[in-house]
Order: sequence, then C-alpha cells, then structure tokens
Amino acid sequence: MTGRALALLLLAFLLCGEAAPAAAQALVLPPDRREALLRQVDDVCPDCRRVGFVLCGGPRVGPGLAFAPSALRGTPPRGYLIGFVMSGAELRGLIRGSRLTPLLDGVEQRFARTPLLVLEERFARVRRVEQFPRVTVEVPAPLHACVANPARPWGCCTGRGCGAECCEKSLGSPSVTLTWIDPPTREEIRFEFRHGVGESRLVRRSGGRRTLYHCATDRRYSFR
Repeated sequence: MTGRALALLLLAFLLCGEAAPAAAQALVLPPDRREALLRQVDDVCPDCRRVGFVLCGGPRVGPGLAFAPSALRGTPPRGYLIGFVMSGAELRGLIRGSRLTPLLDGVEQRFARTPLLVLEERFARVRRVEQFPRVTVEVPAPLHACVANPARPWGCCTGRGCGAECCEKSLGSPSVTLTWIDPPTREEIRFEFRHGVGESRLVRRSGGRRTLYHCATDRRYSFR
C-alpha cells in the first residue's frame, strides 16, 4: 500500500469510525437537582451522557465541584452542554496527516450533528435545541502545507535557530465554528472550537447583548 493510500485510509477511519469513548471526567451537579436533571438529559438526548460533553462556563469553570458555580451565565442565567466530538489534540493529528480537501469535508461531517443542550432555572430544567448547527471549518492552506511535514514543529519560536517551525501567528489558525439559533429565545449560540488549551469559547448573543463562556476541549466531560 502506498503512503498516500495509507494516509487516506487513516483519514477515513478517524473521520467516519466512531470508537468507544474513553472515560469522561466528572461534572458535579447540585445534589438537590441532580436526579431530576439527569432524567431530563436522558430524555432529550439518550446517548449524550455516554458520549460526553464539552465543558463551558465562566473563567473559573472546571470539572468536579468547579462546574456548577460557573456553568450558568448571562441574563437570564443559562448554561450549555455541547456534545463532544473530538479533542484539540485529535484535530491537530487530523490536520497533520490529511490532505486538505477531504480533511475539511470530513471534519464538517463529524460536527454536523452535534447536539446542544440548554441548562436553565438554576439546574431545574434542561432542553435540547431542535436544529443541528451550521458548521464552518477553517484550516489555512499555508499552515496545512507547513505541518504536513512531520519534521517541522507546530508552534512559534523566538530563540536561536528558529525558522523551521509552523507558527500560527504568521500562517493562520485552524478552527471549527458551530452556530445554532435557539428557537424559544431567538438567541444565537456560537461555539468556536480551537485546538489550543484555553482557546475555545462559546458566545451567546441576544440583540446587542453578548455573553462569553470559556470552554475546555482537552477531553470529554459527563455527570456522575
């Protein structure tokens, strides 16, 4: 099998094959709301807890007990559970090992049916946004051409001997943007997925009001 054929076969496996997800890191809900909320999650999205979620919330949001105090933001307070698709590290691996056109199409397909759940009323209610998102995948051609060479490091260098690295400051950054319109509120929910730690975010827009949520894409998260 040629190197090109092997690369295409690997891309098809990564983009289309769905392996059993690894264990998720736990998110802790308020004890008095936990059982009722989990029943609602299972009702509106039966597979979501198994697949896991992207973690989003305020600047101090985190797994475990750090989730609930920071998950709900804005006016009225709402939180968002985005179905987990891939980690930032997985996206980097796909970009490095794939031709550009099948890469863009394949990543778009992976994210095309991502569920979005809305947490409301201080964790008393959860609902699922009916529509699937509009997906936009961006991988700058100069960056892709650079990282296609596995010998070239992906990052920026300021010391001596620099010049061979693939620096996003000059080559551009990859991103996957998911956009939903929430019918009951008419709010626009936009999730900007990036591969770097701490770079992903969710933006909620209603008229001229804008609420920012910080998102962790390093792994999948779920409830215990």
